[in-house]
Amino acid sequence: MNDSSCAKKKSRAPTAKQLLFTTALEHFSRNGFEGASLGQIATDVGIKKPSIYKHFSSKEDLFIKVLLHTEHEVKRRIMRYFTDHLKENGLKETLQAFPHFLLEEYEKELSFCFLLRQAFFPPQMLTRDVLEKITPLLDSFEKMLTRRFKELAPDMLLSQPAAASLAYITIIDGILAEMLYAGMNKAQRRIDAAWPIYCRGVFTPDKLLQSTVKN
Repeated sequence: MNDSSCAKKKSRAPTAKQLLFTTALEHFSRNGFEGASLGQIATDVGIKKPSIYKHFSSKEDLFIKVLLHTEHEVKRRIMRYFTDHLKENGLKETLQAFPHFLLEEYEKELSFCFLLRQAFFPPQMLTRDVLEKITPLLDSFEKMLTRRFKELAPDMLLSQPAAASLAYITIIDGILAEMLYAGMNKAQRRIDAAWPIYCRGVFTPDKLLQSTVKN
């Protein structure tokens, strides 16, 4: 009886609302808010356009709900990245690899691609709403980084944890902007140039740490 119950759960088809979410995400990502058509979204889901309004009050409402969904998903994936990497690596190594993780996410994860493009190019009529939804993600990321920096031994840092976090976020922001405007190769050049300079200003050099331990 339990096996049959599990089988039913596994084979349960997505609801119309779930299909609307995934389909709308594809359309908004590909065509933007202005270019996406509710009629085409409804057709792809297999429903009539008026049926959309059973779940969402307007195109704007659907867009914002999709944005919130992707914000939660991106936050979950970022936090999981840090949790997983910090189990096997130090904070310095985890931060060094994080930009590469983001570039990969942009190429393979539609939710991150959509959220990032909206952060830089929000619909004009929804700019305030979009930024209000995205800002909490940035704030939580900054707080998480500051907490991680505070967990390090004081002699490992040349900078205050809060300043180290803000400087790192500034670098990430520049890398992502370069990726959107100029492509992956230019973004990689920024990573290669910025990381060594960031390390020299934030982390105590390994040789100096080693001599301190010996003394």
